[in-house]
Amino acid sequence: MTAQSTLLIVDDQPENLAVLSALLQPHYLVRAARNGDQALRAANSQPMPDLVLLDVMMPGMDGYTVLAKLRENPATAQIPVIFITALAAEEDEQKGFELGAVDYITKPIKPATVLARVRTHLELKQAHDRLADQNAELEKQVAQRTLALKQTLGQLESSLDQLKKTHFGTLMAISQLAGLRGAAIPDHSRRVVFIAALLHDVGKLAFPDGLFEKPVSSLSGDNLFAYRRHSADGAFVIAQIAGLAGIAGMVRSHHELFDGSGFPDGLSGLNIPLGARIIGAVSDYDD
Repeated sequence: MTAQSTLLIVDDQPENLAVLSALLQPHYLVRAARNGDQALRAANSQPMPDLVLLDVMMPGMDGYTVLAKLRENPATAQIPVIFITALAAEEDEQKGFELGAVDYITKPIKPATVLARVRTHLELKQAHDRLADQNAELEKQVAQRTLALKQTLGQLESSLDQLKKTHFGTLMAISQLAGLRGAAIPDHSRRVVFIAALLHDVGKLAFPDGLFEKPVSSLSGDNLFAYRRHSADGAFVIAQIAGLAGIAGMVRSHHELFDGSGFPDGLSGLNIPLGARIIGAVSDYDD
């Protein structure tokens, strides 16, 4: 894999280019540039370098400027750069690392050192590229799965809407069955239960702020007490309206349970008004 790697050597001295090229060409594809402008053009042309060996002291554009321009360009920003220079002061190395150089080799070069450093940084770049490719593939798969989930969710919502329509139509059809026993029964029973169902949670208007958003299973203390009062509070309000006493009874008892564990009165079995039982069952089904 390293035999296919491309190196770009940048140095204004032909003898330095010759020495480095002779050392590296047996192992890599080597390109050369003698100044900063040539280096920037070479770094942006094919085959793009996998690693740049860059001299610091060059006329015109020095190595620090070349590196800064490489980092500014998204196409070359990730290419690792090794400085090769006669400057050995600590502040020179620090400046190079701050600009983004991955290594610093001082002249006169040692062949074994150059080969080892080049091989190490090429392996690191290859590992980085593999990780980037894997991340890109993962992001692609996540996007595809997200789209598939959205499509599935849309189909489920459509099916749910259709089920709700079918459910309501079934209830209306069952109500019409009562017409077989008398014309006045279906209209009256449908109106009474329908109005009670519309008003069954009116007592929740007395809830304190924030209680509406809390799941019932998480309630305790005053919040639970307020919740368990809402059916009785709603029934009390409705009972003040003339002609709605029967509806008020359904509203009061719609949280009673057949085993007697409901509220507010602990009614059980057939002692729970039929309309309240209907509202409770439909409410549970809807939930």
